[in-house]
Amino acid sequence: MKIVKYETTDAVFQFALQDVVTGLNSRAPDDDTKELMDFLAVQPGDVIDIPQEKKSFLYAALDLLASNKGSVFCKACERGYQASELASFPVGAGENPLKVKVGCRDGLLNRILGRQKRMPLFGGKGYGCLEGHELISVVTWRT
Repeated sequence: MKIVKYETTDAVFQFALQDVVTGLNSRAPDDDTKELMDFLAVQPGDVIDIPQEKKSFLYAALDLLASNKGSVFCKACERGYQASELASFPVGAGENPLKVKVGCRDGLLNRILGRQKRMPLFGGKGYGCLEGHELISVVTWRT
């Protein structure tokens, strides 16, 4: 069975090639997905190393981890984990832009200063190991 390996500064991720291909096929077709599929199709050997330059693989890795596919080696605690053991956490305003909680200032100061300026928002999702080390985090949306 072929393995897809992706290494970051914090962790080493491993996924079955079939899981990666299935995950990429379920995504909306775009140039990055096609490029990744073409890259995977021409790689020889049992282990396919994804280069750091292929940033679009981060999104595929996030989807695979959400589906409890693959495993990860945390470099900080030097221990391996299955995807089902990882703890997910929100990045920025969370992973869903439709469920953003934005505070509202109300009162005398707001009336004096006028309407509060809206700050750009971003959000996404990440995963950490059981010891609390951040393994991967991706911003998936911006306003």
